[in-house]
Amino acid sequence: MRDKIFIDTNILLYLYDREGKKKSQAKEILKSNHCISTQVLNEFANISIKKFQLSGNELDDILQ
Repeated sequence: MRDKIFIDTNILLYLYDREGKKKSQAKEILKSNHCISTQVLNEFANISIKKFQLSGNELDDILQ
């Protein structure tokens, strides 16, 4: 039996990191077939709006 592996919110946030190392590692992790929970997407949305000042439309595009 294969267990599901879930992605943490920080992995999604690292995609917007200015340092190339964390960003490239996050991209590699997301290429795999792992799960992202609704809670992680909600946390990502909340932090993105506050920290990165993303608009609702930008955030919607990212989450799609």
